[in-house]
Amino acid sequence: MSHFTAFEIPNYHKLLVAVDGGMVPYPTLEQKKAIIDNTVGALRSMGYDEVKVGVLACVEKLNPKMPETVEADALKQMNLRGEITGCTVEGPISYDCAMSKEIADFKGFHSDVAGDEHAKLIYDAMALNIARNIAKCAPYVKGKVDAILLTGGIAYSKYITEYIREHVEFIAPVVVYAGEDEMLSLALGGLRVLRGEEEAKTFVKNENPGY
Repeated sequence: MSHFTAFEIPNYHKLLVAVDGGMVPYPTLEQKKAIIDNTVGALRSMGYDEVKVGVLACVEKLNPKMPETVEADALKQMNLRGEITGCTVEGPISYDCAMSKEIADFKGFHSDVAGDEHAKLIYDAMALNIARNIAKCAPYVKGKVDAILLTGGIAYSKYITEYIREHVEFIAPVVVYAGEDEMLSLALGGLRVLRGEEEAKTFVKNENPGY
């Protein structure tokens, strides 16, 4: 069982369907395939004979370090092999390329799905869980949060960061610092300690995590 929402957007030339809205919070690859099959079957029963599916990620290229791009490409390959039928699957594809052919052309991303999709396999559930876990942290500091920083490769996705911002900015301002600079940050932190510019901190395991 899966869930989809259909949108009639004034500036978009066809019905747009977003799946899965949260019924399957952390879908496996096979569950994503099933979600596409369910959605395509529903759309075909509504009269859409050539359904175009965009599997969204924050970038348009397969990156082994980004699981969502690996699985998006796997779904596309399933479609090419005839394991997913009744539609054209494109992925990984970023939100801007999925919605605008002009942007896709500008970025050099060529696809029949770009700017012309019917359904998009989105990561609302993942973004909502990130926002939920951010909110869970606030009580531990008694709500005294100066800022919420969103970083890492996925922070390049405006769709994801804006979704999270809408759900947590009541706690504190949200700052987006996109980039996979974790190792650089660790190295610079160690260097500051060695220079005496920063005091090293010792973190002790919490024996009562439910507290």
